[in-house]
Amino acid sequence: MEATVNKVADANRAYLNSIGKNLPEEYWQWAKQEQLRKYSEEPNYLKSRHLNESLRRRMNIDVGVLCLSKSNKSILMWSHYSAGHTGFVLGFDAEDNFFKQRPHEPHEIGELQPVTYSPKRVGIIFPPAETDPTPNIFFTKNEEWRYEDEWRILRFPNDADKTPDANVHLFSIPPSAIREVIFGNFAPPDLISDLTLAKQAHSDLSHVQFYQAKLSPDRFEMDIMPYGA
Repeated sequence: MEATVNKVADANRAYLNSIGKNLPEEYWQWAKQEQLRKYSEEPNYLKSRHLNESLRRRMNIDVGVLCLSKSNKSILMWSHYSAGHTGFVLGFDAEDNFFKQRPHEPHEIGELQPVTYSPKRVGIIFPPAETDPTPNIFFTKNEEWRYEDEWRILRFPNDADKTPDANVHLFSIPPSAIREVIFGNFAPPDLISDLTLAKQAHSDLSHVQFYQAKLSPDRFEMDIMPYGA
């Protein structure tokens, strides 16, 4: 039991030191005693907590997430993610190979999947029971975000096409994956002009259709209309 406590405490200490949070020795002595007490009361507590914290830290380092939405009509989405209806939305073809799993990618990586909404955080119990389902950590979100109707695809940062910075990993989206552009209700003329010229300059984007989001007169949502209609 004490060996497990020491292992977890040392791992947490190494992590905090790596990000510049150096705590005094007295703190770690107290922390070990406190964890030992909790471990004595519930043996799974320490393992589960450490496993979840470690996993979440590794997720932020080892996995990149592209977050998309199934809906293009949500007023809240347009308000939050397009600078108050002044930006634009890209509509993707979910059947394009860009959204398909690659041969070297393991389960859950590289495949577009819907997000599940829940009032409870997803955690891992260690050791897991044989009857426990695989926890859907990557694709579970607070139910308060349900209106986003989110879908996600995971990629390994090491597979990025460009890495201009240690914390920035860029993936090229092929033109074939882009189906449409929807201008915000208040999109400025220069933005519309820039996107129109970009399409004209690239023949592989000739299939892309332009639309504009307009406030619905009878529903609390946006109507997606052909641009210029």
